[in-house]
Amino acid sequence: MLLTNGFARWWIENVGGEPSAEDRRDFYKPVSRMLATDPDKQLGRLLISSDPASNLGAYDPDAEAQIARAFGVDLTDDADWQSLRDKVAEARRLVGRGSPSGSISQKIALATASQTERRLRRQRRAEEVLMKGQRSKKSRERWRRDQKRDEAVLAEIRAFFAVDTGVRLLASEAALVRAKKIEDELGRVGLHEAKVVVPHWEKATLPMRMFAMASSAGAAGARDFTLHLNEAVLAFALGGDGTSFAKRMLRRMKDALAAEFGAVGLFPPDFFFQVEQATGQAPHLHGVVIIGPDPRALALTRDACGKAGGTPWKTSPHINTQVDIGGLPEPVGWVSYITKFREVTKSSIGANTFAATMGIRSMGKAWYQAMRASGGVVLPRKATPI
Repeated sequence: MLLTNGFARWWIENVGGEPSAEDRRDFYKPVSRMLATDPDKQLGRLLISSDPASNLGAYDPDAEAQIARAFGVDLTDDADWQSLRDKVAEARRLVGRGSPSGSISQKIALATASQTERRLRRQRRAEEVLMKGQRSKKSRERWRRDQKRDEAVLAEIRAFFAVDTGVRLLASEAALVRAKKIEDELGRVGLHEAKVVVPHWEKATLPMRMFAMASSAGAAGARDFTLHLNEAVLAFALGGDGTSFAKRMLRRMKDALAAEFGAVGLFPPDFFFQVEQATGQAPHLHGVVIIGPDPRALALTRDACGKAGGTPWKTSPHINTQVDIGGLPEPVGWVSYITKFREVTKSSIGANTFAATMGIRSMGKAWYQAMRASGGVVLPRKATPI
């Protein structure tokens, strides 16, 4: 009864009027969770969500400020507007979304892409199993790279992070047994830390290596980024000379970063990215870039990414969301997010959808091998140095 009254009060104060039966059916649970748990986080999620059935769109603070400015009102100094803007920014960061979306066509396209991704992964797995049975033992060495195994390990790490538990990376089942035995002898029972066995670097597949690169880069001050491409750059990246989309964009980004940073006497940053193209979307890049301590580095990186993506990107008067640079709060979660449509993307633009500079590849390999050899602990939502 209290929650029902709380819901009605919230609705009257924030929406206006008594909530209808449909409103209670659609919004009672999320609003009740908001009232009962973390109000700021739940409010942020509600703000960036949309409900096409009731024609309720996601809240965009920048668009609101722009509309107000057209009527001679400046909202940027308004405390309430700033509070809503901060909640929206945090909610977008948590779900990995840079701008409001949620039209019914977008939701259908994403659901279709998810179904296609699952089907293609099952197909790829079946082909790998078939190839294992057809090749000799020596020629099957490459198939000891097991992507399904690595994805399961990363999912296990994410699950431990969700309950704020650090994860110790171990090299073998024997090391796992020894670690548990030592823990028992010391009387340290409980979830002080979890333990997972990770493969040798040479047997690790791309998702596991991306996790290593993102984790090592996170300890060096890296940020996540999303980059959208204009039509001219898309045409360039999809060029028909046999060079992959990822390789073409790698060269374009390296050149843009070298030009921007070189102009002020700085070394360009290392980075990696994954190309993503879900159903109904244009190919775009999600990745990680190591932004150094120089106060100019963030702005230089943003400018270089914009030039690499091609300007102008959109002729819309709304805020430019071509380049979105975040804080890389949790590398394993970011890797999971940017690889969610990997097989769908491959079916569209070809097998090579990943690219990285040599610097970040070497950094990831060194971090991974050192953590695995020493049984290092990876902490949730924190950069983990060697």
